[in-house]
Amino acid sequence: MILNLIFTYTILILFNGLIIFSPAETDSLETRIQNTSGIEKLYLLEKAAEELMHVSPNKSLIYAKEGLSLAEYYNISDKKIKFLSVIGLGYRLKGDYNQSLEYYLKTLPLVEEQNNPLEIANIKNEIGNVYNYIGILDKALEYYKESMLIRENEKDTLYIAKSLNNIGNIYKNKGELQLALNTLFKSLSLKIKMGDKNGVVTTQKNIGSVYTKLGEIDSALIYFEKALDAESTIGDSLGVINSLILMGTAYYENNEFEKAEAIALKALGMAKISETNYFIFNCNYLLYQIYEKKGNFGKALSFLKDYLKIRNEMFNEERHKASLEVEAAYQLREKEKQVHELELNKKDLQSNILIIISIVAVGSVIIFIFIYKDKIKNSSVIRGKNEELQKAIQHSERANQMKSDFLAQMSHEIRTPINTILNYTSLLKMEFENDLPEDLEGSFNSIQNAATRLLRTIDLVLNMSDIESGTYEIIPQKMNILNDIVEPIYLEFYNSVKAKGLEFKIIKEINPDTEVEIDAYTILQVMANLVDNSIKYTASGRIEIRSYLINNKPAIDITDTGIGISEKYIPQLFTKFSQEDQGYTRKFEGTGLGLSLVKKYCEINNCDISVKSRKGEGTTFTLIFNNFV
Repeated sequence: MILNLIFTYTILILFNGLIIFSPAETDSLETRIQNTSGIEKLYLLEKAAEELMHVSPNKSLIYAKEGLSLAEYYNISDKKIKFLSVIGLGYRLKGDYNQSLEYYLKTLPLVEEQNNPLEIANIKNEIGNVYNYIGILDKALEYYKESMLIRENEKDTLYIAKSLNNIGNIYKNKGELQLALNTLFKSLSLKIKMGDKNGVVTTQKNIGSVYTKLGEIDSALIYFEKALDAESTIGDSLGVINSLILMGTAYYENNEFEKAEAIALKALGMAKISETNYFIFNCNYLLYQIYEKKGNFGKALSFLKDYLKIRNEMFNEERHKASLEVEAAYQLREKEKQVHELELNKKDLQSNILIIISIVAVGSVIIFIFIYKDKIKNSSVIRGKNEELQKAIQHSERANQMKSDFLAQMSHEIRTPINTILNYTSLLKMEFENDLPEDLEGSFNSIQNAATRLLRTIDLVLNMSDIESGTYEIIPQKMNILNDIVEPIYLEFYNSVKAKGLEFKIIKEINPDTEVEIDAYTILQVMANLVDNSIKYTASGRIEIRSYLINNKPAIDITDTGIGISEKYIPQLFTKFSQEDQGYTRKFEGTGLGLSLVKKYCEINNCDISVKSRKGEGTTFTLIFNNFV
């Protein structure tokens, strides 16, 4: 029961966290696209298509197709290749494999014209991916091997590792499990050596899938959980969905149907939001299997119908035939092209093309200069009439943009090395699990704890920024005070409290069925922050979590016998960057953002928070829930 609770709420927090941030992160970019034109718009469309690919493939496809039109208009070959391959990937993620194959086969001759071996290898690899998803495994293996041969000739170690991963995946799907495992471990070793964090995640999931097929579920879950942690950290929502499905399948194979059901339902919810048919298809089939085993044949039939409907759309005979026709048409075009090229005077043709491109380029530059000068002139008139107001607006926009750029850069630059540290530390601990000296194990734990704490600090800063800018969104839902809030927090911190030799207990003075309507992620963060502070500032005694009613409203107290807070400091307690500056408290590290963010989280959940404390005796924080059911 305890393990089930921890498992369920871990998935819930991951799910909510990913959904909250996706829209806010793209609003600014979408606005810039709407207000921009020409070459600048093309580059913004490319950025939007790539950033949205693993969040909303449908939106990504819209931007990629618009970008392709601009690239064709300006005749920029590199960008045509880029947008064609992005569209191919988008259709693959949506489960429209015929369209995906068509766009990749349009891309291949363009990269061949550029004589770029590594790009040719990449496109052949993507075509192999499509055939793999369709289930034409021999064709997929053919393209994968062609891609790997090119990469070996170019001595590209990183992409050799990726080819090994894909080939191992084919062996897995063909049932050659030991060969698959050997190939995948070679890929993983190379990716770790090259520092390819995303590639490591992909191969970890494939290794986990092989272990699932071998019936070694514990080994499979180790790799799935590592992949899930990495994907949730970087906000790869489609990657998280995939990991959840794989974990759900592993639990199903291990006859742990309750866990499998919970995780599969979460994955299905995320897949529907992202509108990715392939993942919806897999979730429906997994849930059909689970409910059939549980004897709930009504639900099993419902999910089976949904599964069959999508399967008919994705994998019917006509689509299979269409895929082969697309491949045949491509081969025919290639033959015709070779004959045509023999009949043309290639040098004259290239010269004419270069002349035309030069004329168009020079003309475009001249037109752009005139347009730019005209805009500058108009802008000068406007600035002359509204000088003071414009300066104030520009100053505010620059300040906001600088803050946004700084936070985004800080998140990327700091998260990447920290996650690398965490991943390698975990791998080292796993490698030397039975031979690790006690003092070295303590050092590993210190590294992991410090890195995790730094990640939490980054999250505090980013969350505070989103709340202050009004872009932070919550998802209210019904939660049981005891089962969904108090007990998960008690379980999460039990070992930490006991490690300090403190007494830790729950006092239940409330109806067990009491529910409130709040956002799960933020309210659990509030509870975790308050309990973590109690542990930090309590050297001896006890920590209590009490649930009860105040004026018929549900309330929770977190009480400790720690160092306490002076009365004169309490009014400043929830102020940003505020820390008590005297005595024992300065021995503890902190950003001064924690309680400020707690206050903000409470406000957006319509909760009241208050504190009572005496210096040297202890502290009690009280949460009162106004949105109770």
